[in-house]
Amino acid sequence: MKNAKSVYIIVITVILGNVMFAACGTPASSTSPPPTSPPVESPTLSARDHMDQGMEDFNQGKLDKAIAEFQEALSLDPNFAWPHAGLGEVYLEQGLIDEAVAEYQEAVRISPDFSMARNNLGSIYLKQGLTDQAIAEFKEAIRTEPNDAKAHYNLGVSYAEQDQLNEAVVEYKEAIRINSDYDEAYYNLGIAYSRQGLLDEAIVEWEEAIRINSDYAEAHYNLGVAYANQGRADDAITELKIYLQLQPDSPNKAAVESAIAQLESQ
Repeated sequence: MKNAKSVYIIVITVILGNVMFAACGTPASSTSPPPTSPPVESPTLSARDHMDQGMEDFNQGKLDKAIAEFQEALSLDPNFAWPHAGLGEVYLEQGLIDEAVAEYQEAVRISPDFSMARNNLGSIYLKQGLTDQAIAEFKEAIRTEPNDAKAHYNLGVSYAEQDQLNEAVVEYKEAIRINSDYDEAYYNLGIAYSRQGLLDEAIVEWEEAIRINSDYAEAHYNLGVAYANQGRADDAITELKIYLQLQPDSPNKAAVESAIAQLESQ
């Protein structure tokens, strides 16, 4: 929804008065005044226009104006699902979680195949610990949009939360198939493999995550720990030092520095 654009139409109305000229010393002729053009009326904005303006305001951080535009869109078309999703975005940005949930729920009530709204709703449920509800929303999003990488990724995270690691692996791989540069999917696939005791496979995924995003601090950290567990001290030191460079204020800084010192003494 954040790529929506608005079209601004500026109508300039020029009103010309009727001017009568009479030549000095010459009787004015009895001629009719020139016809006047009817005034140009401002175009009536549609629900879609208000929706687009709301998204423009949201993208510019004008949240109160965005709310007003979305509400105006709904006053013109109560069965327009997108403004409800827009309100959900704004409320989520404002930390009004219950209000955001209500708007996303209304959006999918109006439009059951609204995959973006279902994905966002599922993400909120997941953060609230309502994993079963989250899974249901992500599955519906995928049913509507089978190639929605984000929905597959979120479903994988949900399965991992329930320790359904095999199912999580399937969903992470599907997200990667759709988007081969999905660094978070590679990272979490590595986590799932690590939890299954498949350290070699985990290392491959974390390395891939770093190839895509060299500033992925958590991937550097996990890779450093994995290398240390494999006896690859030099590689471990390199990764842990990169982690500290990326996260100089890390709460586990002292522990990482201690691990580096221990590895260097070997």
